[in-house]
Amino acid sequence: ERYENHLQAEKFAEKQYKAMLERPDKLADTFWFISEEEEDVFCSALSNLIEARKYLRHSYVASFELRRSPDLLMILENYQGALEMLTERLSQLTESNIQALYREKGEHGVTQHFCGLDFYRASVEKYIDRFSAAVLKPRSLIEESMQDN
Repeated sequence: ERYENHLQAEKFAEKQYKAMLERPDKLADTFWFISEEEEDVFCSALSNLIEARKYLRHSYVASFELRRSPDLLMILENYQGALEMLTERLSQLTESNIQALYREKGEHGVTQHFCGLDFYRASVEKYIDRFSAAVLKPRSLIEESMQDN
């Protein structure tokens, strides 16, 4: 079920990302009050979100390989939980209504939003690296699973 949930969320993020890449001017036209740097943060956040969803999906597959090692499996599950939390927060931030935020809090509120977005983007990226280093010499287990699909 978690695998399927991340797959659906990944597809949603991919649609957002694809739409943004196909019409970069639409983002600038719609959100005339955001800077080019904030646009880049948003694009990068969507890319990291997609990668995190894939990584989480395939970490569930890799966990089957670790069921004979309960200690390592417990560590993997702890890392999965933390990465899921960061990923869900990043997802919420990418789906925020920026227009409403601008109306309610002005440019400062929008700037704060993008600072938070960038923080969670970087956190997800770094946590995937930590996850791999701590649990998965076995990053190869996840990478093998990703290559099979």
